[in-house]
Amino acid sequence: MSFEVLVSTADLCQSATLFISFSAYLPQWKKLLETRSSKNISLNSWFLWLVSSVLSLFYALVQISVYGTGVVLAVTSIMTTAFLCFTIILVYRFRPETEEVPATLPLAQTSV
Repeated sequence: MSFEVLVSTADLCQSATLFISFSAYLPQWKKLLETRSSKNISLNSWFLWLVSSVLSLFYALVQISVYGTGVVLAVTSIMTTAFLCFTIILVYRFRPETEEVPATLPLAQTSV
């Protein structure tokens, strides 16, 4: 397999990750928009995925800057970061109101 074919195949595979990721986000977005609730969704996990995506974007931009390659990785990283930001916005927006804790808790009855 020639180098050009290998690189083209790798670019195609990286491009496919964008469509695979998008199809994975769609059901989550649909559920959040329909139920208007993100009660059982971990916001911390989504923030960690966002950090991971931003690091991938940084890596891609360095590759472009230093070697002149990695445009496909940069584009998919930008889109994935955008998908994650949109998801985090939805999760945060539909977070249920926290229940207020009473200022004083009833004391336990003790028998003397």
